[in-house]
Amino acid sequence: DGPGPQMECWDPPRTMAPSGNWYLIDENVDRVIRKYDAKTKRVKTIAWAGPAGKLGGLAECARFAGGGYGNGMGLSVDQDEKYLTIFDRNNGGFNWRLDLEKGLVEPAPGADAVKGAKVHGVGEDGCTYFAGNDGKLKKLLPDGKTVEETGVSLEQPLNIETFFGGLAVNAKIGRLYAACRDPYSPFGVVWYWDMKTGKGLHVAGPKKGEKPDP
Repeated sequence: DGPGPQMECWDPPRTMAPSGNWYLIDENVDRVIRKYDAKTKRVKTIAWAGPAGKLGGLAECARFAGGGYGNGMGLSVDQDEKYLTIFDRNNGGFNWRLDLEKGLVEPAPGADAVKGAKVHGVGEDGCTYFAGNDGKLKKLLPDGKTVEETGVSLEQPLNIETFFGGLAVNAKIGRLYAACRDPYSPFGVVWYWDMKTGKGLHVAGPKKGEKPDP
């Protein structure tokens, strides 16, 4: 914690709010959740999970399973920056919700509906987008009960097991973004999917046969 330029963490920021604030979860340091304040340019720990487990309650006492090396968890913040949704992949794809005002962690609405998910993201439309082992993208409506198919398959052209935990969703323009390990190298790449056509397109990172810039 402290001034932003002095921040030390294992994992990079996972989600950014419209305000410019960043949120990250450091899976390799006791699953600590931190916030970078864009105004003060300072970093603060907002949840200290400690040993792996599955427990809600006060943020400083919560327990998450994590995963290590960035592929076990995902974060999504809502447009009003009131809630931070925590996707706990190694707890069976369980969804937690951190109330940023009260500092409380509780199961997110519809947490049971996304059990078994491999990747997850919350769009500005309030829907939770997720995919399981089959790579088929579904969305959980804000009512926390209704699940709909989107017609998009994240398995094409990638393997769902290579994905990091979080998805970035822009429902307004119908795009979904994901970072994953390149199947041809140990380096990360970014892809996006057109949610209308279902087509996946390479955005950044080494393509097949390319040598990454060190």
